[in-house]
Amino acid sequence: MFKKMLYLWVIGSFVVTPVFAQEESGSDIPEVVSQATSEVSEDGNVSLDFRDVEIRSVFEILSFKSGVNIVASPDVSGLVTIQLKDVPWQQALEVILQTYGYVSDKKGNIIVVSTVEDLQARRAAELDLSSQEPLSTQTFDLNFAKAADVVVSIAKIKSDRGTVDFDERTNIIIVTDTEKQIELITRVIGDLDTTTPQVLIETKIVDTTFNDTNKFGIDWTIKASISGASRSITAPFKVGSSSTNKTFAGPVAAPTSSDFTFGTLSFSGAQAVFEAIK
Repeated sequence: MFKKMLYLWVIGSFVVTPVFAQEESGSDIPEVVSQATSEVSEDGNVSLDFRDVEIRSVFEILSFKSGVNIVASPDVSGLVTIQLKDVPWQQALEVILQTYGYVSDKKGNIIVVSTVEDLQARRAAELDLSSQEPLSTQTFDLNFAKAADVVVSIAKIKSDRGTVDFDERTNIIIVTDTEKQIELITRVIGDLDTTTPQVLIETKIVDTTFNDTNKFGIDWTIKASISGASRSITAPFKVGSSSTNKTFAGPVAAPTSSDFTFGTLSFSGAQAVFEAIK
């Protein structure tokens, strides 16, 4: 009886032990992600090495490494095996999506990953919702641009239900569209209604008159002196010359001091002043 109970206990231990082993290995499931290798280079590129890793975990790692928000829809599942080295995170995400048949849709700063069918269904629902959205009308008074020119650009971004018109006399644009589309049109008009850069060229004519009373600069009262040897100037007659006894025809007026000056020419008596005139 004891041997039989011991035998049953031994068999039971072999049966129970694998259960515990499975439970222990089950507690290590999150380590599957930790077995994946990922690196970020100095220029922001990522290197990935995944082997049979859940695709949701791949998006979580890629979101953490790149600093972007990546959200997977409930229909996204499966294992990923991929190896990429030093590539931009956008390219790594695109390769994973194309390889495993998923698509992405960016909403602000969030990237939503889903199936093609899910994305088509969501976009159809958005179009149906926008078709039911009420319309409103808003006018824009332009200050610099011409309404006729701006309307051409606005007509390209309005919705299918929207209308754009303008009044040439008052230079006002009239827009009828959904509230969301009017917000976009408002920003575009603000960028277009600006002044045109212009270049200002000025010419200045200065009329200058030169005369003795209009002088320029500082009068330093600098004088230059010239000195040299003295020379006899008993002009117009030379002493001892035969011309001293020359007889003139007719009466000759008596000379005065203003008519002739007899003396000596000295260079020390000559002075010069240099001035700058305007």
